[in-house]
Amino acid sequence: SVVSAPPVKPASTAEPTPASEVPTAVDAVELQLKDAGKEQLRQMGIHAAVAICLHNFPEGLAGFISTLADPSVGATVAFAIGVHNIPEGLCVALPIYYATGSRLRAVLWAAICGLSEVLGALIAWIIIKSNGEGLGDLSYALSYGLVAGLMVMMVISEFLPAGFKHDPEDKIVTNAVVCGMAVMASSLCIEIY
Repeated sequence: SVVSAPPVKPASTAEPTPASEVPTAVDAVELQLKDAGKEQLRQMGIHAAVAICLHNFPEGLAGFISTLADPSVGATVAFAIGVHNIPEGLCVALPIYYATGSRLRAVLWAAICGLSEVLGALIAWIIIKSNGEGLGDLSYALSYGLVAGLMVMMVISEFLPAGFKHDPEDKIVTNAVVCGMAVMASSLCIEIY
């Protein structure tokens, strides 16, 4: 009987992995920074959502009360609020989307912000039903002042730094800020006339 030798494994024909494709400690750090950036975006989206919910709540009050006073004024106010709710929704949805990769989460967070306006209108209706008068000037002044401060702080501390982080040469951010101000000014002009 003939004894056969064990099979010989053929030499690997695969080419060695280039050094550029071997993960390094630098790659690991970059991955951690990327994850940290996503967490920062997620936090920014959540902070924006809270600020915009607080901002939308008194808008709902104002929209409902202005509609009761004069339906044509209420329609104008509703249109102006609707126009400027678009960039507000984007301020919430975009950071959430880029942090999580989930369109559904981004849309849900933006929708929650929009619903706070409806909640404000509902509470205005309840207050008017219960006392027949509505809210006083002091309540409006206080709520709008607090919300304005909150929104300004969000822009200064989170939105602009995040924008400049992604556009360090400022090719887009400043122009986008000016365009955003123009949209808001236009919606206010529509509201006045």
